[in-house]
Amino acid sequence: MGNNLGTYDRNEVSIKGIPCLRIFFFFVCAEAFTGMVHKEEMNGAIQGILVTRSAPLVSHLLFVDDALIFCKATQEVILCLRGILLSFEKASRLKINLQKLVMVFSTDVAESLWLELASILGVAVASKHDKCLGLPMVVGRSKELFEGIKDRIWMKLHNWSTKKLSQAGRAVLLKSVLKLSLFSL
Repeated sequence: MGNNLGTYDRNEVSIKGIPCLRIFFFFVCAEAFTGMVHKEEMNGAIQGILVTRSAPLVSHLLFVDDALIFCKATQEVILCLRGILLSFEKASRLKINLQKLVMVFSTDVAESLWLELASILGVAVASKHDKCLGLPMVVGRSKELFEGIKDRIWMKLHNWSTKKLSQAGRAVLLKSVLKLSLFSL
């Protein structure tokens, strides 16, 4: 321990050909991003949203290579997010594609503020018709948007319910119906 094993140059290391290392690197990067957001939460710079009164605040969600960040629409918070994104790019050597980044605002935020905050990050503002992970980005309290999903799940269950299924068949049915709802058809 304590022996100098030589110098390490990130430019010389390539993990493109080794799938398990790529996956490991992805998880390390995701954990680093979460740590950066959490640090700013602890400093009071970012505050998540309250989903229900009894739940903790939610500041971000990660899904595969997508990140959803929930915060207040203020210039200070957006500047903090920009700092997190730049630090993440520098540390991970991954480039964030700003053309794919969008911001969604609640209805009580003025449109002039939307444009100002989006210009700070250099990203677009999502329209109410945009989708993320196959689901509408702007939902509101309307349940009609999800009627199609409910109907398709019901049809799938109804079609299979007429068949006599073994225990394994029921497991396949359950898994397929759950996947159906996850990917929103």
